[in-house]
Amino acid sequence: MSDIRDILGAGRVEKSEVVVKEKKEKAKRPEGMSREAFALLGDQHPIMASHIPIGSNSGMLKKTDLMKPKHTSKATPTYQYLAFRNSARTDDLRLKHWIKTYREPNGNLQDQEDSEYHFAKFNTKVHMYKYDDEEYKSLIQADSAGWTRNETDYLFHLCELFDLRFPIIADRYSPPQSCSAHPLPPRTMEELKERYHAISRKLLVAREGGEASVANNSLVRNPFNKGQEVERKRALEALLCRTVEQAAEENAVSAAGVDGAAVCALFSAADRRFPQDFSNDPGPGVPSLFDIDVNPAKQPRPGVVARGLHAQHTAAAMTAAMAGGAKAQKTVESILAELGPVAVSGPGVNTRATVGTWLALRAEVIALHELRRNLGQRFGDEARAPKKADKKKK
Repeated sequence: MSDIRDILGAGRVEKSEVVVKEKKEKAKRPEGMSREAFALLGDQHPIMASHIPIGSNSGMLKKTDLMKPKHTSKATPTYQYLAFRNSARTDDLRLKHWIKTYREPNGNLQDQEDSEYHFAKFNTKVHMYKYDDEEYKSLIQADSAGWTRNETDYLFHLCELFDLRFPIIADRYSPPQSCSAHPLPPRTMEELKERYHAISRKLLVAREGGEASVANNSLVRNPFNKGQEVERKRALEALLCRTVEQAAEENAVSAAGVDGAAVCALFSAADRRFPQDFSNDPGPGVPSLFDIDVNPAKQPRPGVVARGLHAQHTAAAMTAAMAGGAKAQKTVESILAELGPVAVSGPGVNTRATVGTWLALRAEVIALHELRRNLGQRFGDEARAPKKADKKKK
């Protein structure tokens, strides 16, 4: 460097004239701050005091470091084995269990309040209507055929004891001999239910002044029907006692999609359409003509009516009332033709029995065609449904 100054004629610089630049101390990146965030600060922006490290191992300032220490007064949780009283019991039995308590900073235990037992809220009782001597004589005694006062009291005692759980009541029902001077008959569950609900309904209506004021009560709106309950249980028992073959047959019918109402209508019509049902001597006052439902019908006008001509008009009206138009009518006529010429043209001798049987035959053929058509439409809809689903997926 001195040689260059000599060439330029600048002379030498004394060491005393050399300006020494002061080195700036670089700010140290605080712990917990990313390098990118620290680079954005630059030299013009000083680091906030909250980010300055206190020591080499102390790390960043925390909120708890800036807060003054406080003396806590919170009690320490602990458990005690204490006695309790259950309000649901009537024998004043005292049992013990572990209860969560708190120990204060001075070492004393907080006093436990004699609060309600936690599980006492589940001790719910059903609402029952009870009668007195006057109500029994005026309301109940008149309709107590086969029941005595002592047996009725025993029934209501069991209803209250077992909370109207009638399967248990029927199982435990064994009235003492003091309830009646004569041997009491065995009571079924339905009889017990009927007796209880009948008395409760009478008490409710009498106390409220009539059925209008308690029309929305379940005892009045839905009175217990003993016969219906017996039939329901009988049908359920028959359903549960089905054999494997019967269940498979019912499942096959359900899988075929046959309309149960249509099958029942067809079979019921077939059951009452026998030749012996159409007598030539039906009795006085019974018309000798038939309508499109093959029921006795009065003649349209007084006088002599040609039974054969009336039967042809009735058969034409039955065919015209079909659903499906001319195509369905041709199908029915072809089915009748397979049965024979008489099934198409009609009987040769138009008596009341032959005309009624012929019209009944046509009605059954029409019903069979309607059932086949409905079944075909059902199968067609089920067959088209998967194709539409496949198209949507594609």
